[in-house]
Amino acid sequence: MRFSEKLGIAFAILVSLNAGFAADIEEDILEHALKNPLLNRTYDGKTVKYGNPALIEAEKELCDIPRPWTVHKMVRIYLREKAIWMAKLKERIRDNNPEMWPNALIEAERIAHLATVLGASCDPRAALALESGIAEEGLIGGMSAIEAIHTYFLDNPRYKRPPIEGPFGGNGGPAMIRDVKRWLRLNRAQIRSEVQALIRRGRALGVGQQK
Repeated sequence: MRFSEKLGIAFAILVSLNAGFAADIEEDILEHALKNPLLNRTYDGKTVKYGNPALIEAEKELCDIPRPWTVHKMVRIYLREKAIWMAKLKERIRDNNPEMWPNALIEAERIAHLATVLGASCDPRAALALESGIAEEGLIGGMSAIEAIHTYFLDNPRYKRPPIEGPFGGNGGPAMIRDVKRWLRLNRAQIRSEVQALIRRGRALGVGQQK
């Protein structure tokens, strides 16, 4: 992804967040997941809470974050923690330091959990934030953004679906990455249009300056 495209993604996210909604009119993402029929999945023939074991794990590991987990709140946390992680990585690259810092993997895993939660929202603002995670070269948790889009957006009937090789993107990671990038190319304009609609809605509700 070209640098100009990364800037475009970042700008769209910031614009959407500046028009963020008040907490009392946004639904908790996990409550949404419980009620969303598109997320009713089974694993090994058994019904799973939220339709995804990874979301159960994320709920446990992110318990320090007060609820409700709104899209507005979780996007901000995801972008902030991702930016901190990438700044540490770039510092080590600049210093020619091959050693990762203490807790680097733990922090990356936390970013991965945040990505999973955002994906479960099925919200276009989350899709923009996750795309920014895919664009970050070297982010250990970057694959989690791919997986979140693949799990929660590719089969969403609201969007165009690219040709998929097999039910889970064919031969593992490389095919999943290819499928998600195809999906983003097909749907990027619609996602940004939907975010703009949310911006207008936020302004109409008088919460455009909510932080």
